[in-house]
Amino acid sequence: MIKKIKKYLNLIYSAKLKFANPSYKEIVIFDDTSIDDLKYILSKRKYFILSARFNRISKIYISLRILYFFFKDFNNNIFSSYLIALIKVIKPKIVLTTIDNSWKFHEIAKSLRKEKIDFLAIQNAARYDLEENNLLFKKKLIKKNPNNNFFIPQFVCYGDYVEKEYRKNKIKVGQYYNFGSLRLSNYLRYIKEKKIKLRKNFYDVSFVSGYSLNKDEIYNESGIDYAWAKMCAYTIRFCIKNKLKFLFIAKARKEIKKKKEINFFKKYLSKEEFIYLKKNFLNTNQNKYAPYKAIHETNVLTGVVSTMLQDKLALDGKILVCNFTNHKTWDFPIKNFCFLKKPSMENFQKRLGLILKLSNKKYLGYLNNKKLIYINKKKSTAQLINQHLDKLININ
Repeated sequence: MIKKIKKYLNLIYSAKLKFANPSYKEIVIFDDTSIDDLKYILSKRKYFILSARFNRISKIYISLRILYFFFKDFNNNIFSSYLIALIKVIKPKIVLTTIDNSWKFHEIAKSLRKEKIDFLAIQNAARYDLEENNLLFKKKLIKKNPNNNFFIPQFVCYGDYVEKEYRKNKIKVGQYYNFGSLRLSNYLRYIKEKKIKLRKNFYDVSFVSGYSLNKDEIYNESGIDYAWAKMCAYTIRFCIKNKLKFLFIAKARKEIKKKKEINFFKKYLSKEEFIYLKKNFLNTNQNKYAPYKAIHETNVLTGVVSTMLQDKLALDGKILVCNFTNHKTWDFPIKNFCFLKKPSMENFQKRLGLILKLSNKKYLGYLNNKKLIYINKKKSTAQLINQHLDKLININ
């Protein structure tokens, strides 16, 4: 209790106090952490950015109206009650977020479900969260399954597969809109506008890290962390043996997290393998689209769990995914040809060698041209979302 009081006092001391109501806006952006993903959607719109993470609050609004709603709708959570009060004062037609797995968004969308406000979440990553929550609950490591707390009135998702998974897990979603990936769509627009020429198969094999930090501890089971590194080791050994051009694509973007990621692989790779990884490390500091360009210029992308594996398939590319754990939690959704479960090094080499030789068209034929991310050939994901937002604004 004392810690909470100190936390709020520190916030009041550090944040700028504004004794006024925020002005009316048609759209409230819930959570400012991925605001750049919305640049093609917000460019001609008037919106209010609602910082939905306690540690990112820089301004606190105070007024009689805000205090009225705060106490009227108080739900035993000071921060949530404050956010609800702000939304009620702003009176937006739409509350929009790109953090589709935000518990705070789900909580507030549920609290305001009777208001004339459309809550819309845009999927920003492959959601392995659902099966991970199921595993934690099954192992009795948590008392309640967090999947039961999901509440998304309107969900812009990658495609049919996501909708099927959410329905299978009985996730509370009002309406699905299978518009594809906004981030991938933004990347494709970026290379078109900048007239960037792609180097076809510039890299023979790239490994996309979805590194597993402390999963042994989280799931109370040894060997899960090593399973992630094993895929990286297999890929590196194959590339060294066959003298191929290799690239390591890190998951982390911030330097502190990047160091943790590098140290994670250092723990499990041999000295030779680790030196090779660092020598072929993609620098993502200068351009956020660098990982997308890298996978686009790669012949075969390997990995365990990463949204970019699905992105590569959406780009008509080739992938090889492996799960070295005993759990189906981290199995790739497409099981034939592009996926191996706990393979030996020999089987891994055979499959990767075969995929390298295949044309993209023939490879996709082995998968029956199945993809997980929808791409509209005529309209971008941003265009589809904009059309939907315009419709909601005009209806309300």
